[in-house]
Amino acid sequence: MATAQQVGTLPAESTSFVGRQAERAAAKRLLSNYRVVTMVGAGGVGKTRLALRVAADAGKAYPDGVWFIKLADVKEVHTLSHTVAQALGIRDLSGRDTVSVVIDYLSRKQCLLVMDNCEQITDECVRLFRALIHSLPKVQILATSRRALCMPEEFILEVLPFPVQLPERPVYDHQEPDLDAVTLFEQRAAAVTTNFTITTENQQTIQAICHRLEGIPLAIELAAVRLRSLSPDQLLSRLNDRFALLSSYGRDVPDRHRTLRAAIDWSYALCTEEERTLWARLSVFTGGFDLDAVESVCADDELDGSVILGALSGLIEKSIVRRTFPPAGLSETRARYHLLETLSEYGEAQLTSDEHSRLHRRHLDCYARLAKEDARQWFGPRQHEWHRIALSDRANLRAALTFCLDEPDLVQVGLEMAGNLWCYWAPGGFMAEGRQWLERLLELDERETKARGEALWVCSWIASHQGDSDSAVKYAEAARRIAENVRDARIATYAMQAFAVADLSRGDADEAIPRCQEAWDRHRTHGEFTSPAAMALVQLSLLHCSKGNIEEAAAKSRECLRITREHGESWTHSWALVSLGLTLFLGGDLKKSMDQLLAAIAIKAKFGDLFGLAMAIEFLSWVCSLEGKHQEAAKLFGALESLWAFTGVTLMGSPKLLEIREQRRVETEHVLGPQDFTAIVLESSKMQIEETVAYVLTYKGEATPAEASTGTHQTAFASSPLTRREQEVAKLIVQGLSNKEIAAKLVISSRTAETHVGHIMTKLDCPSRTAVAAWLLKSSNGDAHDLESLRWLAHRDPS
Repeated sequence: MATAQQVGTLPAESTSFVGRQAERAAAKRLLSNYRVVTMVGAGGVGKTRLALRVAADAGKAYPDGVWFIKLADVKEVHTLSHTVAQALGIRDLSGRDTVSVVIDYLSRKQCLLVMDNCEQITDECVRLFRALIHSLPKVQILATSRRALCMPEEFILEVLPFPVQLPERPVYDHQEPDLDAVTLFEQRAAAVTTNFTITTENQQTIQAICHRLEGIPLAIELAAVRLRSLSPDQLLSRLNDRFALLSSYGRDVPDRHRTLRAAIDWSYALCTEEERTLWARLSVFTGGFDLDAVESVCADDELDGSVILGALSGLIEKSIVRRTFPPAGLSETRARYHLLETLSEYGEAQLTSDEHSRLHRRHLDCYARLAKEDARQWFGPRQHEWHRIALSDRANLRAALTFCLDEPDLVQVGLEMAGNLWCYWAPGGFMAEGRQWLERLLELDERETKARGEALWVCSWIASHQGDSDSAVKYAEAARRIAENVRDARIATYAMQAFAVADLSRGDADEAIPRCQEAWDRHRTHGEFTSPAAMALVQLSLLHCSKGNIEEAAAKSRECLRITREHGESWTHSWALVSLGLTLFLGGDLKKSMDQLLAAIAIKAKFGDLFGLAMAIEFLSWVCSLEGKHQEAAKLFGALESLWAFTGVTLMGSPKLLEIREQRRVETEHVLGPQDFTAIVLESSKMQIEETVAYVLTYKGEATPAEASTGTHQTAFASSPLTRREQEVAKLIVQGLSNKEIAAKLVISSRTAETHVGHIMTKLDCPSRTAVAAWLLKSSNGDAHDLESLRWLAHRDPS
């Protein structure tokens, strides 16, 4: 989800932008008259950089943002709509067509979509673009492609290489458009060579280099980096030698394509043998990679793992591979890298068919292991880290699953991988895509295996959350049958729990409670402490609420809170807070109910857990209504209109919960009056998801940093989000006091002190007491004494 302060997803420019004044002006004029503008040009000509700059220039004209959507990683047409939805921050859990979900989301928005690299899926892009512009009158599209889309609504803006002058021209002026190529060379060379500048002595040589490279930006950048080891004259002479070989190329190849190919050939030839081998092998990755993945996929007897880092560093120095950085405010747990699409295609062409197949299998093995490790590590303190890793590698995960679809003997591997990705599909709000992958794989191999059984119960779980209880029961029954045939008690337990979840969605508590209780008893007996296992306690709590067994419901929620706290787990913990909030509401303790729900929302926002947010905010709206805060309740009811639209079915279709919802809405409408109620609901229904979260976490004085609503780890230091009592507790944390010592100091119970500390960590997004202390010191400009306390606390609390 986008932050409330920054609408859109334009990536920051990693290097300076040079020239293109005429193209920028032309694009601005075209966007004022056409719905779709396509920048067309050869690879390496700078279409993406130009599109990003044009979009940034035009940003103020689009109150609902400018969104960058990278399509180069889309290899299968069915993932296009999911890619667009994710780029827009949509977390869709429903079973609806994803294009319809995107259209609904953009229906009231005036925005610009920058669709980059459309050439490999042109037909699908045309269908999507036409659906968008015909349904959304205030949405425009700026596309980049190596070829025109050939749709009637499109206006084509051709992007050519920089104009270049003959080297004999004596005048040098950075402001002249026909010297943009020279300026680009100078800036890139200066980045790698100390104090490089263009002088009267080297000017003609640099102009000759740019002329030889025909003004192609990528070719110029690749050449400029060679000034680390060559003088300009040496560089030019080697270009002349290299380009003399062009005569052997086919006559039907355009000059600029031959020039770019020659520039890449030259860079390739200047690489070491290890760098060339690694370059070719990196082409197997999609959407970026980290060092662990490179070592896992690319190392073998020919390319020893010990040389990988050196070869990767060499490719970075030569501008073949680029280091990428997370958006501002997001922490970086591991460095990531990217190979430009043009250079990736070149590398792939160096592979033999056997190498290509072998690398794709190693790529699959790497990301299948990642999915398995993600599932294993999910129920623990590294949950947020693994969630970020899966989000970063979603393009590679998709590529691996696609490879399984194309290889009949790998479908079982794909089923196991898609099942392990439960912790990606559900918490992150990608259930619709997850079900699509699972069902496609299930159709291809019907053998009764453990991998199929796992995939079936996950598919059943997703179907229940989408309100498709019939399919949920069908998948649960199939999983139960497989578990019986392969004698797998674990799958049998999850199948039983999947039946209970389907019963919950149908409102059949009498059937669901004994099934869910038995499933939990089996999980506990087998020592199965995972998120889906522990969720049985949350499900039991909701089921007992529907039967009016409030004390039993609260006991199940508290048991789940205890277990998740012991394991350092956050996501299932937040669900336990939601279910406990509901039990407290039903029991009449509205203040405590609100506390639990606010804490849950703060956690869920970090995961982008759309379904969990909808449930928590729904229950919070009931609390507001019953407290007599009807304007706040009406505002939340309105925000929920759009929020529930992305989950497929409100409150999982539970009759009891829907009955309470209707009671609260009717009472609120009666108190406010139909006209005022309708006006508030209509206005707040336009709120973005992140705006709703920010409003929820601030309107009661329980402010949580706005960044927490978007999954970032920034903290707003300008104003404290803590209550007065929590600020007192935080100051004692800085002094190094334990929970017991804090309790004695403030004359409260140890349990209450523990609760305060937990709330503080949740609100500030601080993983440790040291981090809380650092927050307080930074927000209050701590003095030397306080800093010394922090050092002492860090020694005592190394986390």
